Amino acid sequence: LVTGYWLLVTGYWLLVTGYWLLVTGYWLLVTGYWLLVTGQSKTALQGIKLANKFVES
Repeated sequence: LVTGYWLLVTGYWLLVTGYWLLVTGYWLLVTGYWLLVTGQSKTALQGIKLANKFVES
């Protein structure tokens, strides 16, 4: 009985942890995309242009 209860608690904890990691990963993805779309995209484009110039030279 104790072992079953422990397995139940462990499974629930893993489920909650997995869900939290999923939400965190999704939030990071959305944040990164938002930064790319907003004014930061100009900086990203400038970085790409500089990288292209560096590769060409």
